[in-house]
Amino acid sequence: MTFDQFVRLLDVLKWPVVVLAVALILIFLFRAQLAIFFSRVTSIGKEGLKTGPITGQQTQPDRAKQAQELMRAFDSAALVEQERVIKADLERRGLEHTGETIDVLVRYLAQSQLIVSFEEIYRLIFGSQIYILKRANENRVLKRPAIEEHFRHTQTLFPAFADWNVDHYMSFLLTRGLLQHTGDDYIITTFGMEFLAWMVRVGAGEYKPL
Repeated sequence: MTFDQFVRLLDVLKWPVVVLAVALILIFLFRAQLAIFFSRVTSIGKEGLKTGPITGQQTQPDRAKQAQELMRAFDSAALVEQERVIKADLERRGLEHTGETIDVLVRYLAQSQLIVSFEEIYRLIFGSQIYILKRANENRVLKRPAIEEHFRHTQTLFPAFADWNVDHYMSFLLTRGLLQHTGDDYIITTFGMEFLAWMVRVGAGEYKPL
């Protein structure tokens, strides 16, 4: 083979060589995607390659669903009411109060506020008042004569109540929203029931001084 013949042979072969080199480079760069593609190939026919669906593909998280799951972590009537109060305050101040993220944050803030309120109430409440609250929870309604009888008995046990009257004694339960008063009826509130449930959850004892 002469030199001229060799040069002509290179001219013939150079384009296939270039194409092959480019193909090898592309295969190297996209090897991961090609591996996934060929793993989906189910058959080869006259129509070409047939592939199956992508398995194990990650999807974007459902934000609404995740928000609802976080919201359900704490769920009670007292909590919903506390949320309403917080959102009303935000709206009154002209602050943003809608959206999934805000809903979740408000829920957690409301839960924290309830816990703080329960802890403060428990620190101040008398053991004999917890008894009344539990009785109201069992019966839903306590009549004033029953409360007066309980108060007189409490006075005999604890001289510190000697100068108190029944209205003074009951004022703490009413002003803290644990009971509501209608005529001679004392009815436990949702907040009062939540307070008793909180005591059970945290193991707070009902036997306190006075």
